[in-house]
Amino acid sequence: MLGNAAASDWRQCGEGLIKVTGVTVQPERVEAGAPTAFVLETTSSATVSSGTLDVAVKYMGFHVYSKSGPICDAVPCPLEEGPQTLTFNQEMPSTAPPGSYTMVLKATSEEEDELFCVEIDFSVHWGANAAGGMLAGLFGGSSKSLGAGSSSRSIQTVEADEDI
Repeated sequence: MLGNAAASDWRQCGEGLIKVTGVTVQPERVEAGAPTAFVLETTSSATVSSGTLDVAVKYMGFHVYSKSGPICDAVPCPLEEGPQTLTFNQEMPSTAPPGSYTMVLKATSEEEDELFCVEIDFSVHWGANAAGGMLAGLFGGSSKSLGAGSSSRSIQTVEADEDI
């Protein structure tokens, strides 16, 4: 469990074999550089053993991320008929700017039938890991590479001549 959960603003963007009945985001405060779980309460009218999951993210209305892959890489399969909870884990990039985001999760079966489509609104806030990620982006490494002796680049200190 990632801490407090927030009921999220969400809406279905299609109808399929799996009906989404609720969405929560864990933790309640989504932070850049931290793991986040998008939890869908669902009811399936059929057993699903494979399919494709498409993920698209918009930041303030602009498309910033997309990924597509087997749904069984994201959640355990088969997805049985009846009620179940589907959890999609995502680590927010440490360079993600704070603001309003919308994520669309759309799943289709192997036969191209829509399984579900849901849009989830959430906000990203600066977190403890964000500053390290921003600095790493400036210096060309990851936030972990900023430790002593681990960076491939060195920063030189130049002392100013007092006579200037």
